[in-house]
Amino acid sequence: YSFTLFPLLDYSGRPDYVADCLVHGRFAVIVDGAPNAIIGPANLTLLLKSPEDAYFPFYYSTLGMILRFIGLVTSLFLPGFWIALSSYNVEQIPYPLLATISMSRIGLPIPGPIEAILMIGMFELFREAGER
Repeated sequence: YSFTLFPLLDYSGRPDYVADCLVHGRFAVIVDGAPNAIIGPANLTLLLKSPEDAYFPFYYSTLGMILRFIGLVTSLFLPGFWIALSSYNVEQIPYPLLATISMSRIGLPIPGPIEAILMIGMFELFREAGER
């Protein structure tokens, strides 16, 4: 379990969400004086669930979970797909789009795959900075 793609614990500052997780068989680490709690064990359905889902009808909350899952899959596969397409399978791109891409890449010192890795790394740094 040490090399999992998803976190094993969730983090929340809402008492109603922590109580709902406790009712559904999860544990919570609550420290006196701290406004947040750590909830575990976390799985994909818990991570896709929003605390506001309990207050909306079933159809709205299900649609929200489906949209969050589509966003998760898109964010996982789209950067790699774009790098594979623009760097290695160039013949699959229509010529006008390929000409636009190649003209926009002129003068850039970093190749596309390294640029994507740096972009993902910067997003992670910004996310961590926002949590602190």
